[in-house]
Amino acid sequence: MSGAGSQKGADVRDARLDAAKFGLIVLVVFGHLLELFKGGSPWFELTYRFVYMFHMPAFVFLSGMVSSDSLDARTGRRLLATVVIPLLVFQAVLPAWEAYLKGGEWRYSFVTPYWILWYLASLVAWRLLLPLLTGSGMPMLLSVLVCLGAGLVPDIGYAYSASRTATFLPFFVAGYLYARRQGLVLPSINPRVWIGAALMIGVWLVAKWSIGSPMPWLYGSVSYAAMGMEGAEGVMWRTLLLIVGGCGLVGFFCLVPKSELLAGLGRYSIAAFLLHAFLMKLALYKGWLAPLVKANPLYSLVLAMLVAILLAAGLCWIGRLLNPLFDYRWLWSGFEKQDRRAAV
Repeated sequence: MSGAGSQKGADVRDARLDAAKFGLIVLVVFGHLLELFKGGSPWFELTYRFVYMFHMPAFVFLSGMVSSDSLDARTGRRLLATVVIPLLVFQAVLPAWEAYLKGGEWRYSFVTPYWILWYLASLVAWRLLLPLLTGSGMPMLLSVLVCLGAGLVPDIGYAYSASRTATFLPFFVAGYLYARRQGLVLPSINPRVWIGAALMIGVWLVAKWSIGSPMPWLYGSVSYAAMGMEGAEGVMWRTLLLIVGGCGLVGFFCLVPKSELLAGLGRYSIAAFLLHAFLMKLALYKGWLAPLVKANPLYSLVLAMLVAILLAAGLCWIGRLLNPLFDYRWLWSGFEKQDRRAAV
């Protein structure tokens, strides 16, 4: 997954950035596998919480890194082709697949994004909000205020992905601001591996401490009141999400290796993101993962990770072969040629 827009002034794109995208899409698949059987063992829930504390903040940060604060005709077409059209297409196809599996009725919703599609809906909103935030002169402060204040709105929730857009907005803005200064190079601290490991251990400890707290605070999908929290308590938990998510994404990036193979797969992570949803729903309704709930937790976790790696790699490869199904810039090829001729 990526933002829509080219980063100004970025001469070199770090191969680790695309490798990180592949690692994160593996964690997306892994997290959704855990979601199907996390009630079977405390280890499942702990691992699930650990993954959700940093993998979406890291993905949002990367999307911010590759986004531009301008919105001219060319970047607008890119936004339509790589985010808006895939959102509209899969908003129809994914519910149709679930209706087929359940034998139910298919409905198209223009209001509530279907399951994983919240990310694409939020990506459109972040991209449109970015020029307004940067124009204010204090984008990071405003994004944090929006993030913390949105939870105070009682009715905010899944509709238009409004709650998640606000919740993860600071990570998007932070990614954009970081890339403006450093270019498309992943943040890392020396000694990179040891610092990364230490940060991830810290995130794991926070995940363990958080067991018993409402899961939606990790999703950022509902208001504080909907989680049964008072305003001050909700602000505290969301602030913790920002701090832990920031530490987790830096720790994860520090551990990402420089690999052309992983980078090549990561460039097509949008395909794995969208296609794995079909397989997750199929596994759910067929009950394929039920045996893992009763198996040894360590065995189940290792097997789930192996499945996630293989599935993500295979779907990224399919995405490379069928890229026009996920990237619709071919619809504007004539306009792009006109732009290039006009620039000569």
